[in-house]
Amino acid sequence: MPIHHVKDGKLEKFEKISADEEKKIEDFIETHPNILGEDIFVIGKQVSTPVGIPDILAIDKNGNLVIVELKKGLPARKIVAQILDYAVWGEDQRYEDLNKIAKEKHLTDFPDLYKKFEKMYGKIPEPFNQLQRLYLISEEFDLKTVEICRYLKRSGIDISCIAINFHKSAEHEIVDIDLVVGSEETKSEELGVDKSSQRLTWQERFEQKATKDNQANITKFISKLESDFGIKGKPHLGNYYLYVKSPYERKNMIAALSLRVDTWSIAFRIDPSTFEYGDQVRDVKGWWFKDERRINRTEENEDLIFKCLEYAKQTIEKK
Repeated sequence: MPIHHVKDGKLEKFEKISADEEKKIEDFIETHPNILGEDIFVIGKQVSTPVGIPDILAIDKNGNLVIVELKKGLPARKIVAQILDYAVWGEDQRYEDLNKIAKEKHLTDFPDLYKKFEKMYGKIPEPFNQLQRLYLISEEFDLKTVEICRYLKRSGIDISCIAINFHKSAEHEIVDIDLVVGSEETKSEELGVDKSSQRLTWQERFEQKATKDNQANITKFISKLESDFGIKGKPHLGNYYLYVKSPYERKNMIAALSLRVDTWSIAFRIDPSTFEYGDQVRDVKGWWFKDERRINRTEENEDLIFKCLEYAKQTIEKK
């Protein structure tokens, strides 16, 4: 059924326009990224990656990568698998990678993403790209695609499906936008799991979530870092960042400490050509640093943690 608009007491009829050409929808999203969210801006379109060419890449105000893919009439399993491939690739993208993509076409008024974030939001997220947000766009979605995406959404994957349709009268064009998948509660929300700790600052986590023994242990650990190793610490959002010197900037940061209820973990910077520590140190993709390792604190391995941080300190001081 066509859409009608009342104009001067008369019905104005809008007929649906086919948007078979992907470029029409791509251009519309590039020009109006707020249909995805008020906090999003585009950094790239048709960007070549090792796993394919996502239609649009964007960033939200928290520095998270937003991946947009048009459905293009593909079967549900194929299109969902494709955007999940892009998400796996996107998880590894650090600030430097995102900045390089943005500088090609979408930073005409700014020298880099840092400056754009300062101007738009008044702050710079650290670290960039902690999560990935996924959007499938189509004129319509089949039931199978909707079922798969709702399952992923409820299971914790940040995926949304948006239907976009264009309608035109003799004088005007309007766009009908429908959030088909995206408002569902996650399973943890349905079960009443307390997610408030995800929004707590470091101090709030320390005071409200950590056991008394853990509070005492971590206070002693941080004090020893400062007194014996000259490593300074500073809370940032829900974590505690460690620096070799001031100013407290990314270039001087060697590690990030994440607090848990009864222990903590440390992610630290390495030089992959010289790092040779044991099995207790986990090889990770890199959350805070391009080259990173992570270790969970136990009662037996604090000496190893100090060795790792001393190594990280020497590594960054060589640069």
